[in-house]
Amino acid sequence: LRAVRLARQLACGLGHAHEHGLVHRDFKPGNVILERRGDDLIPRILDFGLAISTRETPEAAARLTEAGYVVGTPVYIAPEQMLDHPVDRRTDLFAFGVVLYEMLAGKPPFDGSATEIAHKNLTWPVEPIGCRSPGVAVPPELEKLVFRLVAKNPENRPASADEVCAALDELERQVAQTRTHDLPALSGWQSGEFAG
Repeated sequence: LRAVRLARQLACGLGHAHEHGLVHRDFKPGNVILERRGDDLIPRILDFGLAISTRETPEAAARLTEAGYVVGTPVYIAPEQMLDHPVDRRTDLFAFGVVLYEMLAGKPPFDGSATEIAHKNLTWPVEPIGCRSPGVAVPPELEKLVFRLVAKNPENRPASADEVCAALDELERQVAQTRTHDLPALSGWQSGEFAG
């Protein structure tokens, strides 16, 4: 349940940026800090240094990124970034999906060097979380959402962070009602591993 709550807050944070015309382009655990409020953890998204404005003209946006220069962190980089194709809010949702996978599995979808991981993000299928981390049980609907988020083709991802937030709201209601699934302890987040 904590994973769903944290994920929802992060998705809503990205949605807020998207509503203001910003695409982060480097969303990752190192750009998230967790603020403790009583028993709650409140995630904050940092470092919009690589962000671009979707409200700029194509010519102005092109000036913000050197042609042929790929920005982002390989573990979380979307296929369209690797291919130097236009990016939009679904690019951030891919990175968010990788982060959510990592929250649940305890590790990102792929291992290897930066170049190898970027190539795998582009071409390799993502393993089910239970195969990547045996013994980890994730509600099927949550895993289905993760797989939609990390789809290679942005057209197959959720259209917006608002859609992701709505899906996570529904998942939280289901988990709270049934209590039939135990989510991972999120030890990495609690230990500060994701605090930059």
